[in-house]
Amino acid sequence: MKLALTPLNRDSFTYNAELSFAQKTETLGVMLSALIPASSKIEIPGQNTDFPPPEAKHVDLLYAHCQTVAIELGGGDKLEIKGDLRIKIMDRRSEQRNAFELRLYFSPSKGNLVKSDLRLEFSVKSPHCTTVDLRKAANTGFRDDGHGGWTNQGPSNDMRSMTERRINVGYVDFEIINQDENDGRAVVYLGLKSKDKNAVIDLREKGGYLGLLHATAWTKDGKAGEILVEYPDGTAQLITVESGRDVGNWWIPLKLENGFVAWMGETRKNSIGLYFSQFQLRRDDPVKLTLSGNDSQMWLIAAISLFEKKVDMDSLSKEFITADGNDWLVLQSHRDIMPGSPLDFSGQLDAPAGKYGRVITDGNGHFTFENKSDSRIRFVGTNLCFTAQFLKKKDADSLAERLARSGYNAVRIHHHDNYLIDPQATDSVTLNQDYLDKLDYLIYALKKRGIYISTDIYTSRKIKAGDGIPEFDPDARSTQPKALLPISSHMRENWKTFAHKWLTHRNPYTGMTLLEDPAIFYIGLTNENNIYQWWNMSPQIAARYLALFQQWLRKHHPEEKVSSPPSQSRFFHTFLYELQEQYTMELYNYIKDELKAKALLGDLNMHNKIPLALIRNKLDVVDNHKYHDHPKFPAQSFKYPYSFRQYSAAATLDNEVPGILFAARIFGKAYMITEYKFCAPNRFRMEGGPLIGAYASLQDWDGIFKFAWAHSSRTVNHDNPMGSLDYANDPLARLSDQLTMLLFRRGDVAAATEAVGLHVPEDYLESDAPIDCPRKFSQLGFITRIGLFTGDKRVSGVEPISLAQAEGREKLNNKLLEQKRDRMFKTGIAESSNGELVLDTSNGVFSVNTPRSAVIFATTGSHRSGILHADGIDTPTTLAVCSLDGNNLKSSGNILLFHLTDVVDNGIRFQDEGRRIMFNAGKLPHLLRRAKVNVKLAIPGDAPVSVVALNNNGGIYGTVPSTRLPESLEFTADNSCYPHGVMVYLIKKTSK
Repeated sequence: MKLALTPLNRDSFTYNAELSFAQKTETLGVMLSALIPASSKIEIPGQNTDFPPPEAKHVDLLYAHCQTVAIELGGGDKLEIKGDLRIKIMDRRSEQRNAFELRLYFSPSKGNLVKSDLRLEFSVKSPHCTTVDLRKAANTGFRDDGHGGWTNQGPSNDMRSMTERRINVGYVDFEIINQDENDGRAVVYLGLKSKDKNAVIDLREKGGYLGLLHATAWTKDGKAGEILVEYPDGTAQLITVESGRDVGNWWIPLKLENGFVAWMGETRKNSIGLYFSQFQLRRDDPVKLTLSGNDSQMWLIAAISLFEKKVDMDSLSKEFITADGNDWLVLQSHRDIMPGSPLDFSGQLDAPAGKYGRVITDGNGHFTFENKSDSRIRFVGTNLCFTAQFLKKKDADSLAERLARSGYNAVRIHHHDNYLIDPQATDSVTLNQDYLDKLDYLIYALKKRGIYISTDIYTSRKIKAGDGIPEFDPDARSTQPKALLPISSHMRENWKTFAHKWLTHRNPYTGMTLLEDPAIFYIGLTNENNIYQWWNMSPQIAARYLALFQQWLRKHHPEEKVSSPPSQSRFFHTFLYELQEQYTMELYNYIKDELKAKALLGDLNMHNKIPLALIRNKLDVVDNHKYHDHPKFPAQSFKYPYSFRQYSAAATLDNEVPGILFAARIFGKAYMITEYKFCAPNRFRMEGGPLIGAYASLQDWDGIFKFAWAHSSRTVNHDNPMGSLDYANDPLARLSDQLTMLLFRRGDVAAATEAVGLHVPEDYLESDAPIDCPRKFSQLGFITRIGLFTGDKRVSGVEPISLAQAEGREKLNNKLLEQKRDRMFKTGIAESSNGELVLDTSNGVFSVNTPRSAVIFATTGSHRSGILHADGIDTPTTLAVCSLDGNNLKSSGNILLFHLTDVVDNGIRFQDEGRRIMFNAGKLPHLLRRAKVNVKLAIPGDAPVSVVALNNNGGIYGTVPSTRLPESLEFTADNSCYPHGVMVYLIKKTSK
């Protein structure tokens, strides 16, 4: 076939195609085919193109022989096609494509052909558009380098990721000012706290429509601003710009009625964006614009244009709906792992839990056993929430068996306390005997299979009028006990009463109370109860704190006054931390001294603020939580739409998991992460297993618990859509955890021998040192073990460093670590001190190379790690080879190869292909992202090797063709090589 595309000018070209056969060939049809969005208007002279609603299957809508066809494209452009046209239009709207198929037939197009050709001319015509010069009116910049740019929230929360100079929306162009060439000014900022009440812009341009590229901050529904448009005849037009209709918050932008999300970027914590809005003018010759803000919110205008024709915003929207097809295949879901299969990890458990007595900590703070102190244990666990832990006995046994075969050796009982109270009681401390019995049996079933148990005393229990707590605020959130515990003795007594009743209750199936049972190894006092997060949850509760703070100030600093807001006062932080310590130790001592608990205790299980170490150090265990790409909720909490950043943890040194978790560890204390998750539908989440597993082992942590297996009994017992936080029905999350078990629990990644610790003196809050751990100190955790230590305590093998060294202002004493850190800061490449881990954030690649495991995470290209070489990666992928028998990879007789790509549910509707805004949960079946990777394993020898594709339950699909060479094994990992998806392979040596 010969094809020639010849440009005629900037907006047109000719298409000349000629198809030739050596001899006459029977041909059913030769055509040029294209899908056209159903919202497009099609014009064919003499033809009616107002098509009827779609039918259940596709049908032919039109056939015509003509000389021209015109198609209105998204955004106002019009495509014209000229030639001797034989056209067919087919309806594809019923196929989830919402499109028409346009066929342009060659001549001749069918029969016994020797030659066929098609000669066309394509041209695009755009309406008129001109940009408006805002350089004089601009009064702030996109960047805030600490001098009041953008929304004046500092460099970590500004619009510096806006680096484009032009933004195109349909045919409308916007010109973006370079603030470095305009005295730091690129944006018109009006409204809240703005010194300028309005901005006046003289116009020379023409256009019947006015377009804005803009956003708001501290957004409130209602008027964001006004635009007064003046015309040459002295008349004027007032345009009201409404938040929620024309413009929205720059954080987590969501499509509006007259607000198309035209640009998106990132801060360190959020997706951000700008909206395109258009307003029809009364005339096309405006001479002046006067923009006025509203004092209730910030209005930020980045660009303005005038243009000829209204832009069809619906045609700009490109919704993405997940479906089986070219990129996705239906993934068979298995809830149970086959006993004895390669994926049955239950043999890694040592049942029953508690057989060696209590879990205690050794001299280094690591978990060991009361009666087997020479043996260390690391936990890889999961969370059960709400009704997922209150099951019928047969379902509890099934769940316990499923978790054991998956390899979990710990479960966290969580969000259970509301179900443990009697709904008929007037108080919140009378136990519900039916639900208590169900939980008792689940604990028994887990213990029997070697699964240890962690829990919290308070998670979300709702207090009632009968509890007699005078500080209770009926208008506050249901979790207000977190705010009341520090300031209400009545609330603390209520907490103690519930704790006593539950922890001293005797489980009829184990014969022990929770306090006596060695399988209950860790108890958290109160979940996520950091006071600075909760003190102002309601005006009434905040007033109580401020009154107490005034009393505290009068006692300790009588010359000081309460600042506004108080959170900016260092004294207020000191006051809160003192309160936190007082009540935390009261509850800790009650459980330890009065109830005589032998389980390990912890509290304050979120954040890595430095002063928390002063309280955490008095507890048995340091516990922390963090999520990668946790959903956010632009409209209503935990109601659709959900928002996601869709970023890769491997592409940044500022990732939340595991990066932010590094610094909270206290040397000499056990450290666990009892909640973490790489949340669906983040398209990079297959990186989660290797990242958390490898770095947890490098850091020498003691336990990690994914959140959450399930929130309901239905999810436990039935295959449901995955959602964002549950993963009982998510094979990608489960297989990622099994990879984590090998890297972390088995210890395939060696702990770093070097360690550096930041000292936290007892009077830390009396200084002006930072409250939050320095970013560069957290980033050092990608290289070596890091953490904190308090008071005069010193830990063997840990080198103390100064705050200046932690912040990167001074060099580290250890030359090797300093060289690696300097390289990391300059290149974005972090290599661990033991040489086993390499995080290349500039390319978004992570690799692990150890004697028993080799891992590659990448989004594209060819990569090597240890014996593993992968070529042809074209979608975010984790490839990992792990010795199943524990031997060195080169000599192992059984190797698991994980081939992990994205898993989603069918029919999820996203705002666009970026998948940042999600409108529904989808439905079954699950879908697997198709991928092929050429794999080469440097396995020497002449022993025959077979490659077997496994089902997700560990069952065998069949063999995969492979090539055995003297020094390697080569094959193609094609996850569609068997009908319902392949995510893992067994590579097995066989004797001759």
